Amino acid sequence: MSFKIDRPTNIDWLFAGLIAAALLGSAVLIGVVVSGNGLGDLDTCWLLKTGEQILQSHSLPATDPYSYTFASLNRPFVMHQWLSEIFFYCIYNVAGLAGLLYFCTFCLSTAFVYLPLSVLNGFNRETRNVPLSLVLVAIAPLACISRFLTRPELFSYICLAGWFMMLSALRQNKNNESNPKRIHWFLIAGFAAVMMVWANLHSGFAFGVLLLLYFNIEAVIIFFSSKTKSSPFNLTAPIALVLTACATLVNPYGIKLITYVIGMFTSPSKAYITEMLPIATQNLAKPELWPFLIFLGLAITNVVQVVSEKDQFEEPNQTQKVQRYFSLALIAMTIFLAFSSRRFISFCVLTTLFQLIAINRMNLKRRADGGPIEASNASTESSNESIDSAGVTECLQRLHLHKANVHTLPVAISLITTVILVAGQTLTLPQTTWFVPPFKAFEYLKAHQPSGNVYNDSHFGSMLIWYRPDAPKVFIDTRFDIYESVFLRNFGEALFGNHYEELFDRYKISWVFLKPAVPLVEILSRDPKWETCYRDDVSVIMKRVEPAKQK
Repeated sequence: MSFKIDRPTNIDWLFAGLIAAALLGSAVLIGVVVSGNGLGDLDTCWLLKTGEQILQSHSLPATDPYSYTFASLNRPFVMHQWLSEIFFYCIYNVAGLAGLLYFCTFCLSTAFVYLPLSVLNGFNRETRNVPLSLVLVAIAPLACISRFLTRPELFSYICLAGWFMMLSALRQNKNNESNPKRIHWFLIAGFAAVMMVWANLHSGFAFGVLLLLYFNIEAVIIFFSSKTKSSPFNLTAPIALVLTACATLVNPYGIKLITYVIGMFTSPSKAYITEMLPIATQNLAKPELWPFLIFLGLAITNVVQVVSEKDQFEEPNQTQKVQRYFSLALIAMTIFLAFSSRRFISFCVLTTLFQLIAINRMNLKRRADGGPIEASNASTESSNESIDSAGVTECLQRLHLHKANVHTLPVAISLITTVILVAGQTLTLPQTTWFVPPFKAFEYLKAHQPSGNVYNDSHFGSMLIWYRPDAPKVFIDTRFDIYESVFLRNFGEALFGNHYEELFDRYKISWVFLKPAVPLVEILSRDPKWETCYRDDVSVIMKRVEPAKQK
């Protein structure tokens, strides 16, 4: 006995409308957050300056052009995201800071909304799990709200979303029973081409290589676990992996880029980078993490819902079983990675989103192959649930969410929101709520630039790179990954007045540029060898007193 799906009820329309509203609200949220804090990262200062220098000199600097302390560390200088820096400066040069915000909005709305909706297109007419998938798409941007910044990882979001779409095509090509020998050269070229660009944009390219390796392992296991090996092993995935690995070497540094990126994630200095720290138990109480936790809760709900359907349809074949297990394992691994380092939260969200869509697609294919639900195999409650879900999905279809041209609507709404909100602002760099930039101090420095080496706050250092490029080089800036952990520890200890004299003598410090609340400022204010040149609520500039003037 089969159940007939009734026409959608008013409640179905209500749920469908809420889902559609959530998707559009997510688009608006992207525009609001980017327009308010898209330039809130201090790294944007040196990113723009580096892009300008590269374009002016037509070459990559061989050593750090900003910090006078870097040369003493005997570390290699590798510009692992030089292409992003060029892109950012070109956008700034043409459209100013507003252009950077528009570009940031476009990247985020495309990666987190447009591309996932594009993947859902074509099977959202089915009767279950699609509404929940759409809810996940709506919540995904909110889960990554703390990473909505003008940084090179924007390019990784776009590349990673496209990467998952190609991996999905790779799975489908592998299951092409009509021509199992076929090597999909166009798909292979796509992987290699994206990687050649990605490797020069952001260190996230390493995640793409690991994903392709992971899906190659899946292909091998599927082949050897098959009961009949009459069909030859499809070579599309291995060839794509080899050429993609070779594509990572198409960069100005060759293999040195690979070793440098590996060193970034294994260096002890990452302990001083907030975004590289793990999500500790006490962090769970912070509101900015709640959307991510809600997203994970819904994702787990989706997994449980899919697994609970296994008895209602025919058993999946061996290929579907392996693919499902590999997708679930990949979700689990990226969740672990996100809790190990907050920098990977966005990568975790994108991975979870695309893998859940893939798992739902497998189930929908099984449902189509397995026929309708039988009354003897399902309780009245579960049957009603399926009927309700079918009604919601039909309502979503009537809202035309299955149409490809509708997917561009969230991107357009995000951009329009950003344009409207940016038009009413006077943009500054940085643009942030947690940090007050010392703009008045920079006005003072234009007229009274102290000579000699400076000991500066790291945030002020990044601003010095952008606003005072002709001034002496900085002691430190926000590029903590290029410095040694010992150097970072000595810098932090000196801020609290510990062993600062030794550090100042070693680097011949002549003046300091710090925040007023730093203990070192109070110590130097009582030292007759130092005098205060400038002070306000945001910053303090002090310099050594000439020996002849010392009391």
